[in-house]
Amino acid sequence: MSSSFKDFGILSPCISRKLNMKIRCNYCNKNLRQGLRRKGSDMMNQRIREAVVRIAKTADNETSALPMLEKSLKPLLTSASAIYCGLSFMRRFLYNYGLLEATRLPVPVVSVGNITWGGNGKTPMVETLSGWFLGAGICPLILTRGYAGGDEAQMLQIHLEGSCAKLGVGPSRAKIARSFLQSHGMQSYQHRKKLGESLSLESNKTSTELWMKGDGKIGVVILDDGMQHLPLARNLEIVMVNAITLWGNTRMVPRGPLRESLHQLERADVLVLHHADLVAEESIESTEDMLKQFLRKDSIVICSSMTPQYLFGLPLLDAKTGSLRRTPERLRLPLNTLRDSVVLSVSGVGCPEALSLALERLGVHHVERMDYLDHHSFQTKDLKDIEMRCLNLQQQFKDRTVLLVLTEKDFVREPLIWSTVTCAKVFILHSSLKVISTGNTLSAFRKLLTAVVSSDLTQEAGGR
Repeated sequence: MSSSFKDFGILSPCISRKLNMKIRCNYCNKNLRQGLRRKGSDMMNQRIREAVVRIAKTADNETSALPMLEKSLKPLLTSASAIYCGLSFMRRFLYNYGLLEATRLPVPVVSVGNITWGGNGKTPMVETLSGWFLGAGICPLILTRGYAGGDEAQMLQIHLEGSCAKLGVGPSRAKIARSFLQSHGMQSYQHRKKLGESLSLESNKTSTELWMKGDGKIGVVILDDGMQHLPLARNLEIVMVNAITLWGNTRMVPRGPLRESLHQLERADVLVLHHADLVAEESIESTEDMLKQFLRKDSIVICSSMTPQYLFGLPLLDAKTGSLRRTPERLRLPLNTLRDSVVLSVSGVGCPEALSLALERLGVHHVERMDYLDHHSFQTKDLKDIEMRCLNLQQQFKDRTVLLVLTEKDFVREPLIWSTVTCAKVFILHSSLKVISTGNTLSAFRKLLTAVVSSDLTQEAGGR
């Protein structure tokens, strides 16, 4: 017996080590399997999202040429669209007939929204409106839901740094607005009316002197992505339309890009054809004629462009807060920096076509596109693919400089990851929305904005 115990005592460490190794191997294999499943699931989700976008961009008479996954998704998406359409109608009905009550604020509310998903210029228009109001001394409160990581909210915060503009982020926008009004106060009707007379749309006044004219009290609320946000009443409805893509296949989401029926365009006080500079004049005229059947007679149609302003390299983060700051003028690079170079355009925005067309107009020798879905969160794998494409371009264009160009929206989403790119110099393109309509149309738009900010709403405020 003593011999048996002695033998067991000698063998037990070996047995223990083998058992530990087996447990560790099983644990590693389990983690590996889980990691592979997650990776496979992420890849499938990405592929399905890409398929949905491709279907939305394809006319019904051309869907026979789509890959098998897209074809198999069509019946499911069609059913889901019918459900979405019914729910959307019911929701509007409840608000239109007072069964659900919208909150009315004691200051004017300007809604900037769209009727289709992505790439319509909502947030750039919000920023432009903010500049106009700030130039007149009217302090805006911007309400945004902070969708998909809040890249658009981050851009607004950076671009409006140093101004008296306020930014409220979250889904309960009426509640947020009331909180800001209680904390900061509001400009009186008489004061707003006086300031509104100096409202100018000729330029986006962004100098610190003009921006700091306001007293910090809120004079107007700008509702970002507000067309479908019915819980908050608005005094002006601005609807953005992408002049390049328009309505896609004219189906409701998720079968198509429409978030509302085209008949809901009658709610628009102002309709903005965005990226109009990238579309033939005949096409714009045709679109304006078509819109007449949906818009009210007193609605205003204007055109806008996303105009490149300058470039900047990878900026340093703020030493104290670790956050991004507005690029100082001394670090801004002229647009001719890109002239005669080969540019790899990397974008995860709603309308990547607009970026590549804008780059071509800057005298770039060749533009190569790598398009990702809107609000795409760039990962290490993406950067490996991007670097590989850069190396291929360097081999193809040996006598040219290859540059990597991002939109600001893509950069602020993952600012640190781009510092790991070594194959090419990274530039970020700063663009801003410009209203390119002139004459009577621009005058009518200014008159409408002035009337809205000059209105007395103290008696109408209320609701939930």
